[in-house]
Amino acid sequence: MDVTLHQLRLLAQVRDQGTISAAATAMHVTPSAASQQLSALEAAVGLPVLCRAGRGVQLTDAGHAMVRHADAVIRQIEAARADMEQMQTDVVGTIHLGVLESLTSSILPRLLTEMAARYPGLQLRTHQIETDALPRVTTGALDAAVVVDYPDAPGPRDNATVRHLLCRDWFKIVVPWEHPLRGPIVDLEALAHESMITSPLTTSCGRCIATACRQAGFEPDVVHQIQDYPGVLNLVAAGAGVALVADLGLLHPPPGVRILQPRRRICRHVELVYRDTSTARPSLRAFLEVLDLVADRAGLDRGGSERGAISAHPFSK
Repeated sequence: MDVTLHQLRLLAQVRDQGTISAAATAMHVTPSAASQQLSALEAAVGLPVLCRAGRGVQLTDAGHAMVRHADAVIRQIEAARADMEQMQTDVVGTIHLGVLESLTSSILPRLLTEMAARYPGLQLRTHQIETDALPRVTTGALDAAVVVDYPDAPGPRDNATVRHLLCRDWFKIVVPWEHPLRGPIVDLEALAHESMITSPLTTSCGRCIATACRQAGFEPDVVHQIQDYPGVLNLVAAGAGVALVADLGLLHPPPGVRILQPRRRICRHVELVYRDTSTARPSLRAFLEVLDLVADRAGLDRGGSERGAISAHPFSK
């Protein structure tokens, strides 16, 4: 049976994403290429591995069996990779890392510089992620990914992965510069009659903000649901509403906004997620070492205290 690892990973992505198109996007291939690979897999197996389910697809019994074998194969390859790395005298290898947009402009340049100085044989290849990266890590498409988890709206977990806290990222209130709210500390209830700009309410971030408002005793009047923080901040600067934005989204605020501290503090956790089978890899251990070092030097809140209640934003130095 001539089956490739890429085909197995693609099938696992279809299981997690629900459509061939979404699986193709996660694997950085075109939908037509993904369909061809899946057809080749079915030909090799001799049985259909997918069937139609409404507008999407779902795995057949044969497909589920192949994915179970894929999980075992991925773990074995991870173990072999760790063995090969451990035989090297120096730390060598490549880490495929999924990164968030806010991390790309902040910690990533420092991370690359420090890695080059400490471990020149270790390469980092980054892939910007917009949606949940967990399936791409579990299937081996990525070695690790920076993800955001909201204590008030937690995302999915997986027993095959490990989560490493990078920092706690605290939300601030952002209002137009001429807004009557001043501060520096403001009760969240003061936003009860304001037009609000948030991430889509179907996302963890949007649900987190809605939950915080409800806990403060009001239902937020969300007039604009915008996915990216620069778009949110530009709308606030234009006077379209107020927003709650995390510190890593406030690295480069536009003119025309005022940043205030909510009295009831709200945070999200920025974490690195990776497969538990990767812990034996010297390359991943070295990467974690450098990542922690850079985060500490940047003054991020690593979880030991509630620093920065009314502080400058991270990376402002």
